[in-house]
Amino acid sequence: MNLSQIQDYGRRLRVGDLTTPKKECTQLLTPEEVAALPKKHHWKDWTASGGLSHALARAVLRHDHHDKAQQFRAAAFLLACGSRHELGMAQLWCEQHAADVERFLSPAPAQTRAA
Repeated sequence: MNLSQIQDYGRRLRVGDLTTPKKECTQLLTPEEVAALPKKHHWKDWTASGGLSHALARAVLRHDHHDKAQQFRAAAFLLACGSRHELGMAQLWCEQHAADVERFLSPAPAQTRAA
């Protein structure tokens, strides 16, 4: 598993790539994380502020019921720009889901056209 390749992918992610509906987000975040989010901003601005991005990425990794593609994007995002604790979380997830990571990093097979 190539962590630098995952970090490169994470650096290319836009904040919108980690979006989740508001109701689901508030169910995923801890009360402390919700309390730390800016109160006077519109919900979409929370994502742009970066605070929700990190909190959401951590929440996505904590809850295993999420789809693996979303978890991979969250791990890549945290590997690219996370705190030391977030880097550890993301690296652990990548190690535990190495087969999924390889699948997401490998290029899609070329589609052949029927002649």
